[in-house]
Amino acid sequence: MKRRDSTKVIHDILLIAGHGAVKTQIVSRANLNSRLTESYLDFLTAKGYVSRHHSGRRVSIVYQLTEEGKGLLDTLQRVENQLEGLFPINRGMKDTRRRS
Repeated sequence: MKRRDSTKVIHDILLIAGHGAVKTQIVSRANLNSRLTESYLDFLTAKGYVSRHHSGRRVSIVYQLTEEGKGLLDTLQRVENQLEGLFPINRGMKDTRRRS
C-alpha cells in the first residue's frame, strides 16, 4: 500500500465528515490509527474546517464539515482531479458528495 501525504489524508477526512461522522468511523474509513486521527481532527477543528457536535442520542462527538471545510474540500478535489492519473486511486475511499 502506498503512503498518502497529509493533504490526501485531510481530503479523506473532510470527505467523511461531509455527512457527519464519529471518530471511530473516520479512523476506519480513512484507514488511520486513533492517535493520528485525533491530531488531524484537532488541526482541522482549530482551523475551522470541521466542527464538533454532541450526538443527540449518545455522548459521542460527531464531526461535521463547516462552510470553510467545504471550500477546502472543493479546492483539494480540484487539485486531485488535475493530478488524476499521476497517483493510483485509493480504492477504499469513494467521493460520496452530491454533484450539482
